Amino acid sequence: MPEPSSLLSIYRSDRRVADFLRRWTAAAPGSPEALSGAAGSLPAVVAASALLELKRPLVVVRSDKEEAAYFFN
Repeated sequence: MPEPSSLLSIYRSDRRVADFLRRWTAAAPGSPEALSGAAGSLPAVVAASALLELKRPLVVVRSDKEEAAYFFN
């Protein structure tokens, strides 16, 4: 089974994820950047990749407590 860090590098090499991370990295701190069209655990994987890329705090807002719990786990 692959290590989590290797999974993140696989996802980070995907063009769509890389494009989103590039936009997120270029955004000014505090400005919102939406991730749409992602399903399952992909938003959490993208957030983990962004934390590694940005090296700064990250706030993720979900629409309700069930989505937040799913995202967190």
